[in-house]
Amino acid sequence: MSLDSHFRSSVFLIIRVDQLIGGGSDISVIYNGLDASDFNHINEQRLTEFTNNYALPDSFALAVGHFETRKNYPHLIDSLAVLKQRGFDVPLLIIGNNSGEREKVEAHIEKAGLSAQVSILSGLTDEEVRCAYQLCSLFIFPSKYEGFGIPILEAMAAQRPIVLSDLPVFREITEGRSIYFDTNNAEAMANSIELALTDTQQRTVMIEREFNFQVQLNRVG
Repeated sequence: MSLDSHFRSSVFLIIRVDQLIGGGSDISVIYNGLDASDFNHINEQRLTEFTNNYALPDSFALAVGHFETRKNYPHLIDSLAVLKQRGFDVPLLIIGNNSGEREKVEAHIEKAGLSAQVSILSGLTDEEVRCAYQLCSLFIFPSKYEGFGIPILEAMAAQRPIVLSDLPVFREITEGRSIYFDTNNAEAMANSIELALTDTQQRTVMIEREFNFQVQLNRVG
């Protein structure tokens, strides 16, 4: 089957397709999108209910994605252990359904001594997930591989500071203006998380960028 006139969600995917077929494809990029206004219509009462229902702390980092190997949750847990050794406890909420790796991640959390610091939620409604984005202090996306990354758009729509794996597709989505880390280096990931949570100027710049992104989405919509 010819790949001419097919569409992909990122330039990164087009490059990968060309590598696989030896080049010469005529593929256009149509980026995935979402309605940013969905993240602006959650009232304070609903946010409070969500916090109380799941006993969430006042401040927490958020990761969203199913439990599978490429999501790289063990390295994320290791980075929190590094931060804990520095005296910097970062509560983490992971939202995702089980794709075969949840038990391994839970065992890793327990082994790292972070059971009281890391929470896992599955089977949430879309509105509940949006509540989590609105409430989190930081969004972390540690994947080793993605063709795109809808959770990144969701975090941007919610105007949350973001730290990401240093993947070409993530730099493409965020236009190279987020904080990136080596996916296999827990120390580097810890440094990025600490920077995003403690550097007020950096956080302000990121949040302003998310606001501009949200305005662009609303114009498109």
